Amino acid sequence: MKRTLLSLVATLLFMGGIQSAEAQAQQNPQGNTTQTAIEQIDRELAQMAQAIDECDDWDVKNGLVTAFTKKLELYLSDPQTYHNDMPLLKKRMGISKLSLSGNKLYRFGLDEGGTQGLKYYTYIQYCNEKGEVGYVPFLNDLRYPYRFDFHEFRYNNTTYYLVEQYFRGYAVGWSYYISVVSIKDGVITYHPEFLPVEPEFQPGKEEYFIYDENGEIIDQAERPCYFLYVCGTDTANNNVGFTFDAETLTIHVKDDADWTESRTGAVTISEWKLRLPGNE
Repeated sequence: MKRTLLSLVATLLFMGGIQSAEAQAQQNPQGNTTQTAIEQIDRELAQMAQAIDECDDWDVKNGLVTAFTKKLELYLSDPQTYHNDMPLLKKRMGISKLSLSGNKLYRFGLDEGGTQGLKYYTYIQYCNEKGEVGYVPFLNDLRYPYRFDFHEFRYNNTTYYLVEQYFRGYAVGWSYYISVVSIKDGVITYHPEFLPVEPEFQPGKEEYFIYDENGEIIDQAERPCYFLYVCGTDTANNNVGFTFDAETLTIHVKDDADWTESRTGAVTISEWKLRLPGNE
């Protein structure tokens, strides 16, 4: 209850102190060009993100994050945010455009403290063949949060994404996973047939939270998981990781060769090739 009240108070104060871009546009309808409107949106979202960054109280920050994500989601359906840059917001969160599909990625992370303590948010913004702009959140509801990077590749005239998934388990341990997806008009489809597993990939289970309209967790459940473990470390080995060659569809892996008592940074090196459906 305390957390809910603090979050509500913080949100009301916060939203009262930042005038929305819609309100500014209504107050000045004359001469309100597209560029002026996108500048207002950019400024509003950047101010909200800055307030989150500067807040030290997690209960209060939770309310700010809920307000920010709701406002961000509202504007991600606005064509102006797809067709224009937002330089102020880009200083506060990751914004990038994927070259093959034209989809835009919006990502930010929070450190909630403790040994795990990270929470990531990822949104994919798209423009369909009719010119309609929309967005889809990418696994923001996971109980154990991942940071996502997207690597595009083409196969049989279709754009796919090798999704790099980073998970920090505790202070000296983290791991990397991959999945392969396609995204069409905001619909995400998993393609485990690409994953380099013999004879075929078997999905596991992942836990996710169910939220109410105020951003409060009200339940949790399970669903199929299409992640494949690639590499990881229990020894804070910063040499661990992988790269992806989109031309040869090869994953170059550096896995941890150390153990807890011997932190030399040693790695084992291997190469994985994506399976090519229909060419086997």
